[in-house]
Amino acid sequence: MVLDKISKDLAEFCYRNKLSRYQCPTNGNQLSYFTQNSQNKMENAFQLTNYQNPIQFSSCNINSDECQQISTAISQCPKLKTLELNLNFNKICNLSLSLLIQFFRSRIYLKFLNLILIKNQISDSGIAYLFLQLKDIKNLKKLFLKLNGNEITNNCAQVISKGLNGCKNLQQFTMNLQCTKFCLKGLKEFSDRLNNGLIINYLKIVLDQQEKPKNFKSDLMKKLRNLVKLDIDI
Repeated sequence: MVLDKISKDLAEFCYRNKLSRYQCPTNGNQLSYFTQNSQNKMENAFQLTNYQNPIQFSSCNINSDECQQISTAISQCPKLKTLELNLNFNKICNLSLSLLIQFFRSRIYLKFLNLILIKNQISDSGIAYLFLQLKDIKNLKKLFLKLNGNEITNNCAQVISKGLNGCKNLQQFTMNLQCTKFCLKGLKEFSDRLNNGLIINYLKIVLDQQEKPKNFKSDLMKKLRNLVKLDIDI
């Protein structure tokens, strides 16, 4: 796999081709697909502001090296306002995740982030790092996270709340934690530690099926005064 070209090629594909979906080909070339047919320089990527189609590298055996290259590529588009990054079914561990989200730094234009990391190898410490780095995305308004099938437990509930409390402009937040060990105990701790000054107006949490606690939704609605819609899907 040719890693030293991925960052340039990915950003170039973003700008030049506006591909509707970044689906790796089925011939086994995986990420090396993005090193083909690319000869122009990257200066135009710096002007790219709105890219709504997903960057998708599902089932590509991505680990730390590739995560760093993807992060470098996204960093070459500093004015992005929207980003959907689909990295389902890879080998992304805590270290890989820390390298991937380096693009958070000084990300002042990004307002919408959809990060899809289903079925990787991420545990509580990786989730903690992810949420603590959200403070670097100063103007983030919408955050959608799909973390299903990772090694996540209730122990990260407190740091998830802390991370969200630092997102002063966040208006919509959804998080899917199905097929993890995060359950109602973690959900309660998460909600208890949320700052009632948050301006979130839409909140959705998806967990594995279990008995819903009484008055939980009404209590949380009262706490988050700006909340208009609350979905607790369990």
